[in-house]
Amino acid sequence: LPTCPPRWLLHNALHCRPPTISATLFFWRGFSIDHQPPYLILSAEMHIPVTLRALATAALFTPWDKSQWVASDDTVRNGMSHSALDIIEPGTVGNPFSETIANFHGKLDYATLGGAGFASQRTVDDWLSLDISAYDTITLEIPYADGKRYSFNLKDTVPPPINGVEQSGVSWEFNFQLPAVNHTDGQTEKIVMPISEFVPTFRGRVQNNTAPLDLSSIKRVNIMIRSFFAEQDGEFELHIKSVVASKEGSQELRST
Repeated sequence: LPTCPPRWLLHNALHCRPPTISATLFFWRGFSIDHQPPYLILSAEMHIPVTLRALATAALFTPWDKSQWVASDDTVRNGMSHSALDIIEPGTVGNPFSETIANFHGKLDYATLGGAGFASQRTVDDWLSLDISAYDTITLEIPYADGKRYSFNLKDTVPPPINGVEQSGVSWEFNFQLPAVNHTDGQTEKIVMPISEFVPTFRGRVQNNTAPLDLSSIKRVNIMIRSFFAEQDGEFELHIKSVVASKEGSQELRST
């Protein structure tokens, strides 16, 4: 196939292929996509959802890119919790894999805000929205967990900031908890999250009268730990090898 021009259009096509595509995978803005016809042609234009429609599975945020994440902690409400997302490179302490993994860590405090502390990392404001409407499951691969309870959140709307202060909005939340585990042999625990089981919340409280989550336009992804109203606090650490969207029936990355 001929090489695509620099300004690609977002559609499935057999007309051309991205000029930098590898033999098996190509990476663009943190998304890893299987290379097989029909080729998925991406756009250099901003604000166009990345569509992953033609594939059985799609690895999101691979390789991990620290510049695509920013802290969103309870300090915006004068709390004292804080978080960071660091990248652990292959071959270094804590990463037995051949690709990068993310280390979400920090300290959770609920006393300052009367039991309602939280710390999180979210995708940056200029992150392209994501179309995952072809998928029904998101799976996390976890090689290290500290036993605390975490949340993986999706947003299809992001309220604009007021006077530079981030505003709360509805998040679609999936909570999970693993026993403390530290795999150093290349194994992982898998958190399988059916998208139908994500729950709409506002500031940690379930909302019963919200519109369905628009999977064709996910504008923000958030990895969070919160106190669940004074149930947990203190130092925390969670390693994430991959975040994979899949369709029911796909055998890849399913729990066993």
